Amino acid sequence: MSNVVKLTPESVPAFKYHGKPVVTSGMLARLYGATESQIRKNHSRNKSRFIEGKHYYKVDGKELSDLRVSLRHSQISLKARSVILWTQRGAARHAKMLETNKAWDVFEALEDNYFASPLERLQEAVEALKTQDERGSRAGRELNRHKHVRPQYANEVERRFQEVQMSLPHIGGRGI
Repeated sequence: MSNVVKLTPESVPAFKYHGKPVVTSGMLARLYGATESQIRKNHSRNKSRFIEGKHYYKVDGKELSDLRVSLRHSQISLKARSVILWTQRGAARHAKMLETNKAWDVFEALEDNYFASPLERLQEAVEALKTQDERGSRAGRELNRHKHVRPQYANEVERRFQEVQMSLPHIGGRGI
C-alpha cells in the first residue's frame, strides 16, 4: 500500500505569496502529470513569455529560508538555492505549453478551486443566482401574459362552436 497522497486541485495546500495564491514547480508538475524538469524547461525555453511578479516569483536567500519555516508542508528541499512560485497566470502558460487535455482540465479546476478567492466564488454564485432569478422572472411574465390570452382563445373557440352548432341540424341547432 502506498503512502503517496495524490495531489488534486482541491487538495493543493493553500499558500499565498505577496497576497496571491501560488504553487511550486513540483506541485504544478504533479498536478499536470508532468515532471519538474518539463516545468523548468518550459520556463527556460520561454523566458520571454514569463514575467517575474506576474507569472511567477523567484524566491531565494533569506526569504527562501523564511518561506521554508512558514511552509513546512510545501516540502521545499533544503538543498534548493531558489524556488519558483507560480501564479495563476504562470500556471495557465504551462498548461498551454504542455498541450495536454489533463493539463487544461487541471488548470480549469485550479481556477475554480484554488486561485479564485472565496469572495470571487461568492460573487460568481450571486451572479448565477441573479441570472437564474431573471430567467425565472422572465418565464413568469411570459406565463402571465399567456394566462390573459387563453380566455380570449377559449371565448373565440366557444363562439365558433356555437356558430357551427347552429348551422347543422343534426347537432341540435336550427333546422333548415
